[in-house]
Amino acid sequence: MKKVFVILSVCSVLIFFGSCGKKGPEAENQSAQESKEEKSQKIEEKPMAAMQEITKQLKEQSEKQAGGEISVADEATLKLALRPVSGWEMQEPNYSKTSMGHLTVSDLDTEYTMNGKTIGVSIADMGTASSALNPVKAAIAMNISREDSEGYQRIFKYKGHKGIEEYHKLDKRSEITLLYKDRYVVTLNTESDLTVDDLKNFLPKLNLSKLK
Repeated sequence: MKKVFVILSVCSVLIFFGSCGKKGPEAENQSAQESKEEKSQKIEEKPMAAMQEITKQLKEQSEKQAGGEISVADEATLKLALRPVSGWEMQEPNYSKTSMGHLTVSDLDTEYTMNGKTIGVSIADMGTASSALNPVKAAIAMNISREDSEGYQRIFKYKGHKGIEEYHKLDKRSEITLLYKDRYVVTLNTESDLTVDDLKNFLPKLNLSKLK
């Protein structure tokens, strides 16, 4: 799920900032006056305080971009984006909601199968963490692409929205990731005989317009 990678990226940022402290004579003088117990307590509290502050800033930036308070999509809302597809059997969707500090994201996963072929579908509402997608949006806006002996990665458009299409030759895996309405990450993937074009043709069969 794409949300996992975003959360891990945010965690990396938090760990970095949380491990940073004062340096120089002032910090050394302060440290000399602290007891071992106080030092131990501050070491434990500093990363947590940093995480709370950074997630708060990400949430504020996300809501500023959205023009108001954000409520992450619940299971019923995300399910509206799915619908039966003729000839395909849809598995029962799995819903999850994850919180970290001030950030909350939700995700719905399912699979469509037909004659041994499978298309995995994931719809993640980045919600209060949507500002963490800004670097990805910037890369897409620059139309960055890559192609080598291992496969390719390109930008594609769908109804005014942009995303990334990928093909990995080693495991014959195709995947498309669409950034929808600046907060939803819609991912379709397959390791069967289907191609990237098949996934892009399957995308309109979903009901993404139901996502607010």
